Amino acid sequence: MKLQVKLVLALVLVSILATVTSVTISSYLSFKNISQSAQKINHLVLTSISKDIQAGLKTIIDPLYKYATGGSLAPYLMNSTTDLGKKQISWGVRNAKNSLKKEGYLGTYLILSDGTTFDDTGEITPDISDKFS
Repeated sequence: MKLQVKLVLALVLVSILATVTSVTISSYLSFKNISQSAQKINHLVLTSISKDIQAGLKTIIDPLYKYATGGSLAPYLMNSTTDLGKKQISWGVRNAKNSLKKEGYLGTYLILSDGTTFDDTGEITPDISDKFS
């Protein structure tokens, strides 16, 4: 082969090698930047959603927490074994329902540690086993 042909082939091979190297490096760097950008976007979105959920839960739970810890319900829970005590608990639940209705609560139930459940009408026996299984 002539020297001129060898020189042209060498230039073609060098240009192909340079092109492949350039494309490989630029692809690697762009995918690396895209990956980091996607992680940053994901973190920002999750942080924003988390703050929105926390604010929503605080709006929902705060009135209930304030009522429950404010001592408004405690006087009615002195005696839960007698009929008079159960009527007092029902009265307390009715007061809680009326107070929490202003905050947007639709119903109020009180479940004691022994499993006895009260609503504003008195002691009830809820059947929720089928709904959650």
